[in-house]
Amino acid sequence: MPLRRLDTVAQLSTMADEFAIGEDDILAQPTGMPVAEWSNTGVVVNKLDVSYDFNESTRPNEFTTRQIYTATASVDRYSAQPPLTSEFRGIHTSLSGQTILARHALLYMQRWGYPPPVLLCSVTFRRHMFEVLDAVRVTHSQIRNPITGKMGLDHELFEVMRVTPSWLIEGRLDLELLWVGAIETSAAPTSGGPLVLVPGTSTIDASDVNIPFGTSITVTTPGSPCSAIRIGLKSLNYRIWGCTWQDDGLNPPPKDGVPSCDIDCGTFTDGLAFTSKITYHIEYKKSTAPDAPGTGTDPNTGWVTLLASTDRGSVSAFGTSPCGGTPGVPSEDIWTHYFPTLGGAPSVYNVKTFFDGLTTQGDPCPNSHTSCCGAVYGTCGSSFISSALITDQIRMTHDFVEGIV
Repeated sequence: MPLRRLDTVAQLSTMADEFAIGEDDILAQPTGMPVAEWSNTGVVVNKLDVSYDFNESTRPNEFTTRQIYTATASVDRYSAQPPLTSEFRGIHTSLSGQTILARHALLYMQRWGYPPPVLLCSVTFRRHMFEVLDAVRVTHSQIRNPITGKMGLDHELFEVMRVTPSWLIEGRLDLELLWVGAIETSAAPTSGGPLVLVPGTSTIDASDVNIPFGTSITVTTPGSPCSAIRIGLKSLNYRIWGCTWQDDGLNPPPKDGVPSCDIDCGTFTDGLAFTSKITYHIEYKKSTAPDAPGTGTDPNTGWVTLLASTDRGSVSAFGTSPCGGTPGVPSEDIWTHYFPTLGGAPSVYNVKTFFDGLTTQGDPCPNSHTSCCGAVYGTCGSSFISSALITDQIRMTHDFVEGIV
């Protein structure tokens, strides 16, 4: 098919307009608001696990080289996510393979390390023939900008991620649009910027190991001798206290009498949830070093400090539930520590994590209490009865250890 020649400015304008979406294109609800909503559920990708050098002489019919790339800035924000695994049979070290894959990791994690908002909208099928990866411009005065909170989008750049035709009686297209203009710079390093990617053959032991309070656990870096270590930790620590009250209701008065507080509504317990603070530290040694305290910072001599005493979390109110309810509780806290500089040449290391301390909420009762009598009798009075520690959740877990060459 011969190429079409665009002879006029009008033809050029028409072609550009095919990739513009405006208020005449986006369907409207009966209220007049657009059929559009934002989704921030994009999958975070901050670790790539790639294999290349396929069918080399040293390992016939297998990959010889494996490399892990980690966007540490994204890991700090979202914690380490499951790695995206890829195999590249046509990429070889001898043909600038590492340079190619470093560029691949850079571009991929700049896009998905901080996933941008996604616009879900429905448009008419008058003239749009969109395909995945098309670039489009969206303008609409009634679509809220999720970053600024203000109403209106003005020629914002998006990329088509999904097109779903819906014929029925409407003839519409449901679009999933990635807001390219809102991509943060950056979860991975830009050219000449600080080194954020951590390339190197990496082996991960993802075995969960519980760390009993007041003790420690020891793990060993997996795989070959490493020159950097990443450690993942998890914890879930909180307390729920119960404050029990006797509530009295207002007894309607007899004729020409005075009301009295003699209706016993019953006893009720207010549930109060509080977060806790943990204290921990990490030591390490070379696997060949003595199982004894070392000297200074040298892991050749025995156990030395890898991470000094550190606090995580705080003691603060989290949720309440009056009148016998159950308060909400915190979710599990997940974080990582990366140690790029170790005290010695690449080696296999033993790593010991200590669960040193726990600071918790003491008895908060009596609390500020509102009578649970309800509307039938009305509020008359309350008397504090007792307090009890309902839940004392204590848990710290070693999530994974990663040895990076």
